[in-house]
Amino acid sequence: MQEQFKAAFREQNASIRKLEEEPGKTHAQTVSVRKIWSEISDDVYKETDAGKFALRKEIARLGQRILEMERQRNAALDRLQDKNHELYEVKAALYEAEQKIAGLTARINKDHTNSSKPSSQNPNHKTIPNGRVKSGKKPGGQKGHIHHGRKRMEPTQVIAIPAPSI
Repeated sequence: MQEQFKAAFREQNASIRKLEEEPGKTHAQTVSVRKIWSEISDDVYKETDAGKFALRKEIARLGQRILEMERQRNAALDRLQDKNHELYEVKAALYEAEQKIAGLTARINKDHTNSSKPSSQNPNHKTIPNGRVKSGKKPGGQKGHIHHGRKRMEPTQVIAIPAPSI
């Protein structure tokens, strides 16, 4: 019985030692896991810092590019505004010239049919052709022609006009 007890005691001691060794192994595993986790997190932080640096650099580059594009856009808008102003001036001058041309054309095209001018004052006044044969005599009454004057008429009524009173 004593031997059984010693055997059971040894078994119990062995299991106690195993149980005592397990926390040490577990602690060692925990320490190694923490070490690995720390290394991994350090690597991740380094990578993110490197990524952040690269992103900040890219952001700065893009910011410069945006500023340059805004300068170019503003310059283009200024040129467009200048061109629009020039276009407006040219259109205004064209409109004035067209109005002047229309007025001058209307003045040139006036004749006796659309103005108060008599037909004899039309430029390019065409003379009406006369088909008579010229006799060589002066126009008007010819020598030896009997005068046909009006007969004098006798008044039928006499109207008295009073003298003005002063």
